[in-house]
Amino acid sequence: MIRDRQPKSDSSVRAMHLDDVAVSALDDWVCRRRTEGATDIDLLFGDPHHPDHVYRRGTLHAALIGLLRAATGDPSVVFHTLSHAWCDRQIVGGNRERGDVNWLNPIAAGMGHLSASSLRSYAHQYERWLQGELHAVLSSMVTLNATDCARLIGEPPASVRKRLERLRAREGQGDRNAQIWSLLYTYKAKSTWPDVAEGIALVESVPPSWLKDDPPPSAERVAWILEDLATQRPPEDLVAWVCRRNACMPKLVHSVVHAAMQILRLVGAWSPSRRIWRSGDHDAHFLREFLLWNASARMDFKRRHAEKYLPLLSVLPASIEAPAWIIWAEGYWRSGYFALDPTRAATLFDWLRRCGVSGLSVGISVCSDATEGLARERAAIRGAFRAAFGVPCPTFEHVPHQARPKIYFLWSAQPIEEDVRPPSAAISLDGFHAWMLSVGVAAVLREQVADVSGLLMPSLLRKGE
Repeated sequence: MIRDRQPKSDSSVRAMHLDDVAVSALDDWVCRRRTEGATDIDLLFGDPHHPDHVYRRGTLHAALIGLLRAATGDPSVVFHTLSHAWCDRQIVGGNRERGDVNWLNPIAAGMGHLSASSLRSYAHQYERWLQGELHAVLSSMVTLNATDCARLIGEPPASVRKRLERLRAREGQGDRNAQIWSLLYTYKAKSTWPDVAEGIALVESVPPSWLKDDPPPSAERVAWILEDLATQRPPEDLVAWVCRRNACMPKLVHSVVHAAMQILRLVGAWSPSRRIWRSGDHDAHFLREFLLWNASARMDFKRRHAEKYLPLLSVLPASIEAPAWIIWAEGYWRSGYFALDPTRAATLFDWLRRCGVSGLSVGISVCSDATEGLARERAAIRGAFRAAFGVPCPTFEHVPHQARPKIYFLWSAQPIEEDVRPPSAAISLDGFHAWMLSVGVAAVLREQVADVSGLLMPSLLRKGE
């Protein structure tokens, strides 16, 4: 089996043997991947959104380990343990014929190792190996009959003779003494013999918790869930469809919707124009409210994939108490604009600079109905911009409108030319709003907060009222 990345050496290639059940399961999975649109060059377990990437590498690995531990009852077992166990079984039951080739070399080759010397780290069951060698020596030195074997294993001699006859009929008329010794090894003796396994008790098998509850999601996973929920053509069973696409439980989807609606209400992004009847189903109510908001909102979650937002991914705010997130929450306008406040502009511009955003692609728009106070705010924001980016702040004017703030932020996909206002599509902040909303939802779920208002600033509470 070749790894999904560069192997350690030319010999690091393992031959994996699959039984019929595994082959059938893989055939079914390949058929499913093809129906999802996967091609022959995509990974077998690729990400549905990025087929050339392993699907949630860390989460998938942790989930498989959880299943393995639940099946074995051993809380310390991992998949690499299977390599050690396979090596032990091959050494214990291997062909010890001494010839031109070391009998350990084929075992090492099967594990993708260059030489047998590395097996010293993989072979652990020395007792079974030693026991096998001792059995071979004893069977060649001591001759037993059926009566001796019956006495040792605690069964009647007639029963042992019948077992011996069936064994000889199945394996042929070979060495009778060796076959009697084989019966002795096969059936547990009723006499008290020391056992190296005594004192080792496995933990009772307990299903992993993630089978019932998803771990707190990251901002990226929340963004994928919200993007799928906001699809323009939702299928009949939207929640089940989102769960299949994001490999999560319905409980997580409803938790994301609940937290998102709380945040959207508090930042002023959602205030229904008509009364929404609250049904008895709590989850269904919030989902219906989210779909109503999505139908009227100007937040296209797919725009978060735009190249200009890539610098944000490495330094997204860690919580909703981070200054950058609070600035966004206070500055968000329902119409999709991002209002700027002179008292917080310096913090915002400094954060964007640390993210790697170029000062040539951002700017501000100021209301043309200038007043003395607005002129002072404009000058303060321009000064903070120059201090952060080291370049003059591109400034444009817009006509007064109740749906627009007096001063709002511009972020273009391309460098802004002097005195040329970028088109509206190029300066859309939908992707920025989508990422910041996802950060807030992830933080709320991580902190397990039932009431978001307990984590927000007083100014946000007044804004959401």
